[in-house]
Amino acid sequence: MISKLLKDIQGAMAASLEDGKGQGEWTIEDDYISVTTRFSRDSSRSNNGGEYYYYRRFRIVQGGVKAWSDWSCDCAGYGNSGDSFYRISLGGLGSVGRLAEARAMAAWKGQAEPVCPICGGSSS
Repeated sequence: MISKLLKDIQGAMAASLEDGKGQGEWTIEDDYISVTTRFSRDSSRSNNGGEYYYYRRFRIVQGGVKAWSDWSCDCAGYGNSGDSFYRISLGGLGSVGRLAEARAMAAWKGQAEPVCPICGGSSS
């Protein structure tokens, strides 16, 4: 299950790097990760003007890690289409987030991915 979570976080970071043309944006904390997966092309319209920021968020909750998609629109919720739940026990998201970051950056640069010290595998 950790490899699926890692792949989800890495995929969001890859989308951020792609949309940001190499300048991805994310926050990694011990209990929470937020990744901007698509950037607004006109930040003056990012709340209610049709040109939104899109996010993938991850939070440690009771029983595992909740993942969901979100956006900057103030007028409507994003819905539940991107919701996932990973039933795993982690002491924190920091190390998984940093590994996903290293893998996403390596892929963006065309380098080999670091091996996961927890599950022993790559994302492929």
